[in-house]
Parts: sequence; C-alpha cells; structure tokens
Amino acid sequence: MREDRSLEPSVNIVRSAHNAVDAIDDFVDNEKLSEIMDMQRSILKRFDFIKQQLDSFDKDTVQQVDDACKEISRNCELLVILKADLDSIYTKVRGMKRKLLARVQHETSHGQLQQPYQ
Repeated sequence: MREDRSLEPSVNIVRSAHNAVDAIDDFVDNEKLSEIMDMQRSILKRFDFIKQQLDSFDKDTVQQVDDACKEISRNCELLVILKADLDSIYTKVRGMKRKLLARVQHETSHGQLQQPYQ
C-alpha cells in the first residue's frame, strides 16, 4: 500500500497538468494562436531589419570616424609645419627690424639720414 500512496501525488500532478492544458486549449483557439504567431513573426522580421541597419550604421560610422581621425592627424602635422615656418619668418623679420632700427639710430646720430625718393 505504501507504493500506491507514493504514486498518488504524481498522479494528481499529472491530472492537474492535463486539466490545465485542456483549459488553455479551450481558451485559445487555433485562429487566435495563428494570429499571435504571425504577429510575432512580423515583429521579429522588423527587429532583424533594424538590427541590419544598425550593423551597417555602425560600420559606416566607424569608417567615418577613422577617416576624420586621419584627416585631423594630417592637418595637425600641417599646422606644426606652418608654425615652424611662421616662427622662422618672424625671427627673420625681427632680425631685419633690429638691423633697420640700428641703422636708423646710427644714421640719425651721425646726421647722415638721407631722404629717399627725392
């Protein structure tokens, strides 16, 4: 008798499960289930399409960022070269200005300043 009693809870669980499945089966008919599955397929297709667009967008964006970084790097190198050139030019201009100022001071102190374009 002990064996029969140990099987009783299992049998009750199985009966309850069958009753639940029957109740759900009566509640949802095949047409509603088909509509729900079609709607889910449609949503999955939309998600897949959106995922493909985002993957493509990510690849395009990464490429654009890489291109922009390369261009910025080239422009920075160009700016460094231009700054060096300008520093050289300003150094030469300051040297010429000092020489010209020294010459003007020398000429004015000796009274030999000549008027150009007379």
